[in-house]
Amino acid sequence: MAVMVAVRKFRTCAIVVRRGDLVLVRGQWLAVTGSRLDRFATGGVVVVVSFDSGRPLRLPVFMQLTVLRRAARLVRPVSVVRDRSWALRADASGCLQVYEVECVSCHDRCDASNEAESAERDQWCIRHVGETGHTGYREIRTGLLRAVAHAAEGRGEG
Repeated sequence: MAVMVAVRKFRTCAIVVRRGDLVLVRGQWLAVTGSRLDRFATGGVVVVVSFDSGRPLRLPVFMQLTVLRRAARLVRPVSVVRDRSWALRADASGCLQVYEVECVSCHDRCDASNEAESAERDQWCIRHVGETGHTGYREIRTGLLRAVAHAAEGRGEG
């Protein structure tokens, strides 16, 4: 059995960063040891990213970061999960859904919030249309899902 390790360099939102990634911070690659959601003092959602050295960073959820991710692929499978079916469920760990609005013309975004209906997002859109004349906006909802394994039912022969 051989293991091939591929390294991918890409830009992504802070909420997507995970343990084991390398993140470019002030010209240095730092290894991520963990990340979690928290709140700004003003109530907005923030991602706290911890590293193996230095202090954690508190970043807006959709802040773009440059990431190196190692993806190990097995050339030959070691084992196969049998007699299981999988279902996606909303994450029950208490992570909040994040709502945001983005201008489709210039990709400017309002601050993320945890409320589905937000007067602040609406006001941002009205202010933005007044400043730029841009009239198209994309509403973005980010929530976490978990894959849950269940024993297969009714798979008998005959």
